Amino acid sequence: MPSKRFFTMLGALVGGRVSVAMAANMGAKKALTIATKYALKRRQFSSIDESSETIILDYPTHQERLFPLIAKSYAITFALEALREKFEMNYGKPDQREVESLAAGLKSYASWHATNAIQTSREACGGKGYLSENELGDLKADTEIFTTFEGDNTVLMQLVAKALLTDFKQDFNEGGYMAIARYVLKRVENRLVDQNVYTIRNTNAEHILSDDFLKSAFKFREEKLLFGLSDRMQSFMKKKVNPNEIFLRVQTHMVTLAHAHIEHFIYNEFATIINNTTTKTEKDALMLMKQTFALNAILEDRGWYLENNLISGDKSKAIRKILSNLYKQIRPKAGLFVEAFGFPNKLLKAEIVTENVAFVS
Repeated sequence: MPSKRFFTMLGALVGGRVSVAMAANMGAKKALTIATKYALKRRQFSSIDESSETIILDYPTHQERLFPLIAKSYAITFALEALREKFEMNYGKPDQREVESLAAGLKSYASWHATNAIQTSREACGGKGYLSENELGDLKADTEIFTTFEGDNTVLMQLVAKALLTDFKQDFNEGGYMAIARYVLKRVENRLVDQNVYTIRNTNAEHILSDDFLKSAFKFREEKLLFGLSDRMQSFMKKKVNPNEIFLRVQTHMVTLAHAHIEHFIYNEFATIINNTTTKTEKDALMLMKQTFALNAILEDRGWYLENNLISGDKSKAIRKILSNLYKQIRPKAGLFVEAFGFPNKLLKAEIVTENVAFVS
């Protein structure tokens, strides 16, 4: 049957995007492993007591470069594993919209992350990062194509937004009065969050690191962007603006919504993994990674959160300070965090990691 052949073909396309996303994140993790292990060996400039030179991973600037990317790789890993399971369970079924949308969004998110992580890792290794013997150049060359392979990332993010709008519309068409009631309730909840002085101004670390705040921040952003996009499109349609013109006017809004949706999904999957982890040591380590990922994501988009009154200027400053404290907690375990990525030295092919050399300034 034609429909069966179509979905078989579509399944292969989705499978390709899942594979590309996983390969991209693997490249990012490998680069971060090389950069972190090098930073644990390389010494530069005198230490505080001047008895020896300082390990470069002790510099806050170096931690700020590498640690959020390590946390993001952990977050993407768990999200991709959830996607892989969804893909396997739904393979061959006619309705795969959720899987198709997630595959498109996570492929984009993971490949953008890989491009940034590998470049940052190369820079963090200084001049040695350019040398072919240290593999980072090869990793960069091999993974850069992932941003357009199996679909241009920006185009794929528009596909994600279209899927969200389709689901939004279908929920209304099939849900009747209950769908309208749910929509109104969500709008009221968002308005209450938007006006909650406690949430906006609370700079307490316990509050900022709590799952309640972090989860609500990602949820609030996605829903407000979705409602705003829907309102804008309806307004243009009432004015009888040409559909193609409407699409052009809201295109950047759509990409922003897709990014928020994917990040919300990633956070939720990370939280699920932690909830299912029973060993306290592992749970604490993963919690540290989750909080770092989430706060860094919020800080990167703090302009939007400030514009939409979810956080105040003081709270933005507090988030930055708390992130700095999280980096201090990660520092003693940094080697263990990248060891957990699973790359033995013989597979890293990076002499700055495998060679036994004492570095001097």
